[in-house]
Amino acid sequence: MADMQTGCPGALRSVTTPEEDSTGPRVEQQSGSRVEEQQSGSRVEEQQSGSRVEEQQSGSRVEEQQSGSRVEEQQSGSRVEQQSGLICVLKHRADEALLRCRSLQQLNAELEGRAADAQKDARLERRKAALLETRFDELAANHQAMIVFKDEYKSRNSQLSEENTLLRTENEALFSQKLRDNETLVRQLQREIRLNEEKHEAAGKDFKLREHAFPTTLGLLNTSFRVEKEAELQSKLLKLKSLQQSQEAALLQRLGDTQRSLNAAEDESKDLKQQLRQAAEGRVLKETEMKQMIKKLSGERDHFMNLSIERGKVIQEKQEKIQQLKMTLEEVEKVKARAENRFKKEAEAVNVNVKVLNLQCALGEAVKKNEKAAEDFEAYKEHSTNLLAREKELNAKLRHMFG
Repeated sequence: MADMQTGCPGALRSVTTPEEDSTGPRVEQQSGSRVEEQQSGSRVEEQQSGSRVEEQQSGSRVEEQQSGSRVEEQQSGSRVEQQSGLICVLKHRADEALLRCRSLQQLNAELEGRAADAQKDARLERRKAALLETRFDELAANHQAMIVFKDEYKSRNSQLSEENTLLRTENEALFSQKLRDNETLVRQLQREIRLNEEKHEAAGKDFKLREHAFPTTLGLLNTSFRVEKEAELQSKLLKLKSLQQSQEAALLQRLGDTQRSLNAAEDESKDLKQQLRQAAEGRVLKETEMKQMIKKLSGERDHFMNLSIERGKVIQEKQEKIQQLKMTLEEVEKVKARAENRFKKEAEAVNVNVKVLNLQCALGEAVKKNEKAAEDFEAYKEHSTNLLAREKELNAKLRHMFG
């Protein structure tokens, strides 16, 4: 407007100066031109006042547009605040999901550690169970060997008992008969010895009686006959004595042989009885040892059986616990996967929402700026067009007036 106001007098000067040069001394025309100049000035002032009113109207329009843009800015600010609140809520949810995910990861790590410990315990229990099974198999094999040995011992014991009974019967059949025969023979020899002693005593008594009964007869006999008779009697007596001595010696020898054989039989019987007693004692001792060993092995077998059953129960409980931990771990993995997926989706949604909100805000601001610039440009264009049109009209009127 200032440029237009400053430009108008210049235009007037440019119009009036050639007129003054061309008119010369015309005074009346100058006074008329002054009146016209005053009228044109008043018209210009009116046009300027109208342009000022239009400028005020355009300013009010701009203010209205600015107030509308402020309202839109306030609305967009409220929307931004709402979106920021939503972003804060989503961020809070994301933080909570992250905390849950971390807690689930920690729980997962703890469960994995427990599962590893449980697997180690299970491996140790399996090793112990395998060792117990091998020992139990060895004990079962030893027990079976002991049963076989016991059966062999029983069979051997029965065989030895049968042999002992047979030996006793043979001993009774052989040595008892021999002892009886020897005793019979000893009694018979003693009887013969007594008979021979009685015969010898009878012969000696007869000889003495004959000597005492016939002294006269012996004295009357011839010396030769008596000598022969005495010699014959002496020879008979010597023969009888030698026979008696030989019989006694033979009987004594037979008696000694019988006594020695009897002693040998008694010694052999004692040895057999001692052997039988020792065999019976050894059998009883072995049976006692076998019973104790069988009892001990049975106790160990029962102990290992109970221990194996308890270890089996413990292993089963550990396996069930491991299975439960695996199921819990799988559930935790599923929950973790769902939480991670939900967290990713929420994060993506938050990122997308934030990007969309940012883009929407930027787009709104750009649209507002563009609209405002377009409105300003249209207003300026319209104002400039109006001013140019008015200036052209004014110049045309001035040219027409001063032309």
